[in-house]
Amino acid sequence: MTRALAAEHPWWPPGERHGYHAVTFGWLVGEVLRRATGRTVRELVQDLGIAGLSVGLIGNGPVRDVLPPEPHGPLPRMPATGLTVKAFANPAEQLTPGLPNTARWRAAEIPAANVHAHARALATLYGELLTWPKLAEMIEPRSAGHDEVLGSETRFGLGFMLANPTRPFSPNPRAFGHSGSGGALAFADPDEGFAFAFTPSRTLLTPAGPDPRWPALVEPLYRR
Repeated sequence: MTRALAAEHPWWPPGERHGYHAVTFGWLVGEVLRRATGRTVRELVQDLGIAGLSVGLIGNGPVRDVLPPEPHGPLPRMPATGLTVKAFANPAEQLTPGLPNTARWRAAEIPAANVHAHARALATLYGELLTWPKLAEMIEPRSAGHDEVLGSETRFGLGFMLANPTRPFSPNPRAFGHSGSGGALAFADPDEGFAFAFTPSRTLLTPAGPDPRWPALVEPLYRR
């Protein structure tokens, strides 16, 4: 994968536009980490020692199947040659219903797509990041505006999605984290000093905006 990515030509002049890297981001950053430390992302995540958090499923512990996604609202039609399809459906097998429940998927090491974790593990991870010495630098906006892949407005720091119009997971613009496939969510708010995670087994497809289950869970955290 890293050889294929290294051989790929930029889809636009660097710095002029931005787009969500979806599945490829984990291999791009993972290769930098591997060359710097000699360890893969899976091994580095294991080193964190957070129970219930791994890249791919390690061991024979209990795991929930992910139910087939249900559409929530009208989904946009995407041209087969568009950037969205190229990012999310290459190879097309990635969109196979039930793929996350297969042994092949669970055994693979795909850092941007097949982290296995429960909500407590993700909240623990983001809670630890709140004390990271380089946090201010990490969450400084590096790209913002129209996202060429998602087709809507997004904001990103160094590896983190920031609260944005497409996925407004927090009213605080400094909140950082990521909204995952099917409505999963994990983020931390450095100004309020908390971390939050939601890992549903019933997945929903929402083209933009918050997952309909988020407000009831997140809004109470901001009530004074």
